[in-house]
Amino acid sequence: MSTMYVISGDSLGRGDDLLGRRLMVKFVQQLTALTPQPHAVAFYNAGVNLLAPSSPVVDAFKTLEADGVDLMACGTCLDHFQIRDTVVVGRASDMREIMSVMATSEKVIVV
Repeated sequence: MSTMYVISGDSLGRGDDLLGRRLMVKFVQQLTALTPQPHAVAFYNAGVNLLAPSSPVVDAFKTLEADGVDLMACGTCLDHFQIRDTVVVGRASDMREIMSVMATSEKVIVV
């Protein structure tokens, strides 16, 4: 089954932002251990910040990418946060491609 994850923020859940960032780290660490792994992860809005050098989960995403998981970052979002030239993992994409992959995935999980 082809599964795609969509990450739209740099923290998980609502409420305490510090807790949400800790939860995101745990979530991404567990994502690397999934079997089977997702075929794609899309990032938009503040989620693209997880691909920057200062991200606490950048190494986990490097592992996923090395394992063949397609990491797609919204180009508009990269430009908004002025990090297009600094991301160290994943690739710039656009909403058309992200939506196309969503439409053809058997399962889409939005976090």
